[in-house]
Amino acid sequence: MGRESRDNTIQAKFKTGIEDVEANKLTDKVRYPNDKRKKPQNTTWAKVSIREGENNQVTMGGQTKRFRTLGILFVQLFTPLGEGTKTINALADTIVTEFRAVRASGIVYRTPRVEKIGRRSGEYQVNVIIPFLLDDNA
Repeated sequence: MGRESRDNTIQAKFKTGIEDVEANKLTDKVRYPNDKRKKPQNTTWAKVSIREGENNQVTMGGQTKRFRTLGILFVQLFTPLGEGTKTINALADTIVTEFRAVRASGIVYRTPRVEKIGRRSGEYQVNVIIPFLLDDNA
């Protein structure tokens, strides 16, 4: 799976599992890499990015070699100051549940972690960090 395909697969899972779920109230409030839209104002919103990590050969010999890519799905959640933390914490929990120890479309998502960043530039921020791996044969 190439980078573009991998990124599209991960973003599609986030979109269908999180953004498009009405209860999450994130429709049109998620920004993906190279999104030209401005950040939403006075509402809870998310920024999604994918960070590639190590690439290793995990099998040797034979005609087919397997390569493993490690990476991180990085979700930054923002909410206006003064709104409290209930909504943003519930959203972080929903993301953790959606991606925890799941295999989907050839990508294995590992155990997510939540980091409370706190106040930043007029907003309150919480990050959800989701390690993933995928294997390719060559």
